[in-house]
Amino acid sequence: EVITGVAPPNSCTTTVLTVSAGGVGRLGEKMAASEKFVEADHAEAIITRIEHKSRKIESLLKQYKPVEALKTALEGSPPNTKDERCKSANWIVVHRAIMAIKDVDGMFFSLDPEYYDILMK
Repeated sequence: EVITGVAPPNSCTTTVLTVSAGGVGRLGEKMAASEKFVEADHAEAIITRIEHKSRKIESLLKQYKPVEALKTALEGSPPNTKDERCKSANWIVVHRAIMAIKDVDGMFFSLDPEYYDILMK
């Protein structure tokens, strides 16, 4: 079972416009279109990595290694993406790993600071 989640499509657009006294120029429009495609391509690559990570997490959970699954879920989290689909898909795999842990309080105390910081973000 692979767990993934995706927010509504087309929610990952970044628009950058160049505005001059005469309004938006063609260069600005071309740059904006280019930015949208770059952000969308980047988001698709992130989602593909999250789907792969999801399969690895499910394998770890089947081996009764929930803390290792959580660490895997937190590793390589999309750090600065503004894409809501990426954030949502990543949260789903992190949440899946957390829900498999029986002693969540104990897990928080034993978690390395770097993982704790990522989790809190």
